[in-house]
Amino acid sequence: MRLLRQPNRRMTWPAFARQIVADVLLRGNALAMIQTDGRGAVSALVPVPFGWLSPQVIDGAGRARLVFDCAVNTPAARLAGVPARMLADDCLHVRARSDDGVLGRSVLSRAGGVVHRALGADETASAMSDAGWHGQAYLTADGRIDADTVDRLRGQFQQAFGGGRSAGQMPILGNGLTIKSLSLNPEQLQLLATREFGVAEICRLFGIPEPLMQTGARVPADPTPWLALFAQTALAPIVCEI
Repeated sequence: MRLLRQPNRRMTWPAFARQIVADVLLRGNALAMIQTDGRGAVSALVPVPFGWLSPQVIDGAGRARLVFDCAVNTPAARLAGVPARMLADDCLHVRARSDDGVLGRSVLSRAGGVVHRALGADETASAMSDAGWHGQAYLTADGRIDADTVDRLRGQFQQAFGGGRSAGQMPILGNGLTIKSLSLNPEQLQLLATREFGVAEICRLFGIPEPLMQTGARVPADPTPWLALFAQTALAPIVCEI
């Protein structure tokens, strides 16, 4: 029971569980060192970020054994007391669904395309927001202007009215310049729907009911049934592994 209150001297049980779950979701594996007292009883569980470790298979005692080599030598690793090599038998190893029964694979590694497309849509939206007026309007002049003047006007206009913070400001033009608006093309209009669809796809990967994310029009008036579904589809598989 003491381990459930405080698995180690630096962590409470909720903090320990959060780190284990985060590693399982992000990397497909989570590891905690098992520390024992003089009687051989378990005295502490110390989580080790799986990104620090390099799994290896060695031959010893007449059979192959799984070990985890610590690939970093940082102050945090030294403070946690992580040895250079840990035997799998001396660790608590929590795996996501595995293809070989040895190491788990995260959902992100199995469905990287979904996450990549969602990040791409977000980067495109950020670029459009940073552009401000760019791509939404253009300048015309009464007469012909040379290349140097075009470059100078472009720089001045971008500096004064570009970026999200300058959106909506009123430009005051002179010298026969006129600003004309450009309507968004269908691809840009579809961007918002694409981002919302990306959020829905990532929710589906992790078993999270989309209404709980409060995106779009699907905001539940009563979240109770959705929370029950979240516990069943997202939390229960992780709890069973731990």
